Amino acid sequence: SFFNSIELKNKIETFIYNKIENEFKSALKNLDSNYVIYDVPLLFEKKLDNAVDSIILVHCSESHQLERLTKRDNISEEMALKMIKSQYPTSEKASKADLVIFNEKEKSDLEVEFTLKFVPFIKSFLKKNSSDPLN
Repeated sequence: SFFNSIELKNKIETFIYNKIENEFKSALKNLDSNYVIYDVPLLFEKKLDNAVDSIILVHCSESHQLERLTKRDNISEEMALKMIKSQYPTSEKASKADLVIFNEKEKSDLEVEFTLKFVPFIKSFLKKNSSDPLN
């Protein structure tokens, strides 16, 4: 299976991420915006973190991640754990992120995190990176 063969996993991920990167670059040419949010699940693993100006990590505990993966993908806990273990540790990702949002509870809690952390972060980012000399 995919997560039992490092060689197969690397080949498939390389193929997919090359396609995604090409599609992303193509889509950027057609955007009428100075800013874009690029949602990349394996940002660090595929060394794409240098291609972005800012990194926002939304994460939860490993036990919660296991629960979500098994439900979402209808897979065993063993397979979900292999998926999680094949990624960089969350603590390592968090140390490289500009903003960390903890998504452990209900959607309403995430909305609070969004309002308290994400909105001010984006406002600050836009102000700092604005080409408007009055900003």
